Amino acid sequence: MREFACIVETEHGIWVEPLITDSCIGCTNSSCAKRGKAFIVSNPQNIPVQNGDIVRITASARNQAIQAIAALFFPLCAAVGGYQIAGIIAAHIGIAVHDGIQAAGVLIGLFSASAIVYWLNRSKLNFSKPEIAEIIKKRARQ
Repeated sequence: MREFACIVETEHGIWVEPLITDSCIGCTNSSCAKRGKAFIVSNPQNIPVQNGDIVRITASARNQAIQAIAALFFPLCAAVGGYQIAGIIAAHIGIAVHDGIQAAGVLIGLFSASAIVYWLNRSKLNFSKPEIAEIIKKRARQ
């Protein structure tokens, strides 16, 4: 996530354009930075902002924790479950249980859970928006 953004609209939600300053890391000058695609952010601290302000945006720590659990622990648990279920299914259909069967169960569990997490992140889950943390540079008042 880009940390700095320029506010472009405040009437229908707060819309920002990220400032891409890879070539000049310490620079917050909006005139030399490239602009990214606009997106909406939240303002939980009710910081008074207006169009043209340069702000620092952050992701919610709570949402990052939820995403870590979903992306890491769910596939891990599915892999362990695949290991257990592969042995049960193999014994039930009369195949000798060996390491290859259980390894296949681990891989099936891991990849299917990873595919579910990927699909949910791309289509269904709507975590809260990035948040405005502070104003870096106020637009000159007229």
